[in-house]
Amino acid sequence: MGMYYRVFTLIFNILFIVSCSQEPKNSGPENIQFQGAKSENKTENKSDTVVISKDTIAIQKIDSVKKDSIAKILTDSTILGIRKEFPMPSGRVVNVLITGIDSRLGQKSARADANHIVRFFLDSGCIELISIPRGTFAMIRKGDTSGGNIIANVRSIFGQERYIREITKIAKVKSIDYYIEFGFSQAMGIIELLGYKDNAASTLRVLRSRKAFTTGDHQRSYNQGQFIRQAILKVFDQTDDLVGKVGIRAALALANTNLSYDATNYLLSEIRKHGFSSMGHERIWVRMKPNYLSQMKHLNFDSANVEQLESGIEKKVKGMLEGDRKTPEGYAKKLQNLVKKAAADSAKNPARVINALAFPFQQKAWMQVKDKQERVQLRNRICTLLIDAFNRTNKTIDAKTVQDYVQLEQEAYQH
Repeated sequence: MGMYYRVFTLIFNILFIVSCSQEPKNSGPENIQFQGAKSENKTENKSDTVVISKDTIAIQKIDSVKKDSIAKILTDSTILGIRKEFPMPSGRVVNVLITGIDSRLGQKSARADANHIVRFFLDSGCIELISIPRGTFAMIRKGDTSGGNIIANVRSIFGQERYIREITKIAKVKSIDYYIEFGFSQAMGIIELLGYKDNAASTLRVLRSRKAFTTGDHQRSYNQGQFIRQAILKVFDQTDDLVGKVGIRAALALANTNLSYDATNYLLSEIRKHGFSSMGHERIWVRMKPNYLSQMKHLNFDSANVEQLESGIEKKVKGMLEGDRKTPEGYAKKLQNLVKKAAADSAKNPARVINALAFPFQQKAWMQVKDKQERVQLRNRICTLLIDAFNRTNKTIDAKTVQDYVQLEQEAYQH
């Protein structure tokens, strides 16, 4: 009898998900003014204008979110069944695409390994996160049987514009209003700003891990979406004080983004005004796209739990975590050698200094250096060399950009 019940439940879930897989059509756009937007639906206006999609569907009953839990031992017995219902807020919505770039030191072309859309429902005071696994199908080359037709490769092969178009198709959203992109070093800096000052590297390794989980890439993407959700709940009520505002500016400065501080402040103010707060767990949820019938572990990514999670992952995969396991010391040495070479060129060839250090500066490469004192020294050396090289080549605006960033980072991290 139990077997027949499970079969019936599985068939019911499949039918339900298929019936809900198409998003309802939305009515025409509604405009609202604030800075920094880049959208395919911009109106003709001298000032920056972003078009806000307007969903006219009545808000349905919100499916309660289960309390975050931690699995001391990572086994498939600790699971959260896939949610069958999601809220459907009405009103203005702003879509922000968060992309984690798989970039190495100085490497400009890279894959989109983390793909998440944060949807701010301004009039409903809700946030939806859409998490898209990196292995989701996206056409790159017809007839490719090697597994290369995935969304992760679209960003590196065709660029950001094509990548964003593919993301909107997969997520079934009208458009992307803003983007935020960051690599490993930038991600570590942002994670530290979120309160993981002593274990940012461990947190990032946990979030990048997939082999410890039966559902692999889908669980990894879900974990990342849950981390973003939990981080938003953790810091939201502090975003309107002085420290929070500095943190927002620093996070935006760390990333590559078209999202300004003013636009960020507007989004947060609007959802706060309409009821969102750090206590509103039911107002923020994670949805997987494409729809995926499976069971996911639902983990607590609080800073105090990260080492325990990492230890469980290490045991599950026999000490082999995902990705590049080079030592922090080896990375620091590589960066030091890069800086040393640039310093030797600084006297006679400032253009070569810019060519060597401009992209590592954009990556905020020093953030991966574990020793904080050594990190600060490398940051100061890189930025000093760049400022001097920019000034000597009459690029004073670029020099000021670097100088302003150093001051902001010092204020945000207190070093």
